[in-house]
Amino acid sequence: TGDPYWKAIARLELCDVYWGSEREEEALQHCRRADKYLRSVGDEWNLARLENMTAMLLEIRGETEQALATALSARARFERMQMPSMVAMMDDNMSSLYLARGDKEQALAVSQRSLAFELASGKLLHAVSSRINIAIAQSALGRHAEALATIREAIGEAEKHGFRAQLPGLHKVLSD
Repeated sequence: TGDPYWKAIARLELCDVYWGSEREEEALQHCRRADKYLRSVGDEWNLARLENMTAMLLEIRGETEQALATALSARARFERMQMPSMVAMMDDNMSSLYLARGDKEQALAVSQRSLAFELASGKLLHAVSSRINIAIAQSALGRHAEALATIREAIGEAEKHGFRAQLPGLHKVLSD
């Protein structure tokens, strides 16, 4: 098809598929093409999704500053669209970027903000993930006792709610 919208969607989905198969360079190529088409059709939702994927791909490549700028753009789009759940997701996604940049306090703050939203909205699985990021940030700040308490709380919540798939990762963070 010559329709820019469908070209954008095809490239966006190819970006996602290649990213999921750990072929980051090919994913980024499709992301860049999708970006061009999505901007031409003004699709804010898919632009925000694309920016989130691109930020994560850039993080894998070690391009922290560009990844953070891209993630902040995605967060702003989700905020303009009044999508608080997606804003919370972006906050939590940015935690590792702030840590990589050396901004431990900001890493902790964004994950705590995300956790507050997730608990208030009943997103318990996401809250477990936020607690992982909080514990990592607390540990980076030298607050090891708090980090241990946070990750133990996350393990307890995962066990309580039957989130068994989360347990190996939680125990790895606990041992780290």
